[in-house]
Amino acid sequence: MTTPLIDLTRFPGRGWYAGIAEQMRAAPAGISLLNTSVLARWAQHLRARPADILLLATAQEAIRVAIQALVVPSDVVLLARPLPPEWLMAVLHAGARYLDVGRRFDGPTPTGGLNHAAAHRAALAHPQAIAIAELATWSGANDAALAADLPIRGVIVDARRHADCLGPQLPGARAPLTLVALRDPDRPSEPVLYALIVPDQQREALAMASGPTALPETQAEHAFAVLDGLQRQPTWPAAMQARLATRYAQFQQAVANRPGVVLLGQTGLEAAALCLADDGEEIAQALAGEFPEVVAWPMTDMRGLLTVDLLR
Repeated sequence: MTTPLIDLTRFPGRGWYAGIAEQMRAAPAGISLLNTSVLARWAQHLRARPADILLLATAQEAIRVAIQALVVPSDVVLLARPLPPEWLMAVLHAGARYLDVGRRFDGPTPTGGLNHAAAHRAALAHPQAIAIAELATWSGANDAALAADLPIRGVIVDARRHADCLGPQLPGARAPLTLVALRDPDRPSEPVLYALIVPDQQREALAMASGPTALPETQAEHAFAVLDGLQRQPTWPAAMQARLATRYAQFQQAVANRPGVVLLGQTGLEAAALCLADDGEEIAQALAGEFPEVVAWPMTDMRGLLTVDLLR
């Protein structure tokens, strides 16, 4: 079982997909005039070409497309928990296996990035593996940077939590797939639009691998309005940055002096803190009035993780 994008990453010499793409165009979400305008404006910030970008309406669809494009049953996926649970669900739904390469332990608590030594050993055993890495993790690390040099087939980078409304400015050499989000500075808690960035103008192969995607016209109009507004008024996101700072200060105060709680810091659009495992749910309930999106996650038998969406 294979897909065009899997073949391009596993067998870069194959050139058959270009001819097939012309005959079996999958009608991706970037073909209308409005969507073309969105692609052109967003691409300038992302440092990508429009032909590298596939627009998607929801995060769930973007994750599904990313996994289905690169992962088939019996494949191995490397990741470091905790990470957004929808990635685990997508990997398992694809019939693949995952290896948790863990997080580096700084002293008694897992506050660092993925365990690079463990990931490297796993990569040597599974050179065709794909890694899922976040640009900004709940532990405050950049797992994408740590995974970049692993001797594997490629890395899927999740950059949705980047603090810039337009997402990160991508480097010239990119991972096989990067997931980014576009946010409205006036309503930043819900992204307007998502995109998967593929290097080397492989959007057509990605569209073939994932099947047709749909982008509602109203969503495209909203995205264009945001991109146009950000171009005309570069200071517009300042209000969002100010709210992030205010909410983070409130979270700091809310967890201050709580026994066993260690603040990990602001991670893009979220904040995280370590706590004693038995206290996680209790602290989350106590904070729920002020932070409705607070979540308690298990880390180890002794430690738990609290995460807060600062924009809700």
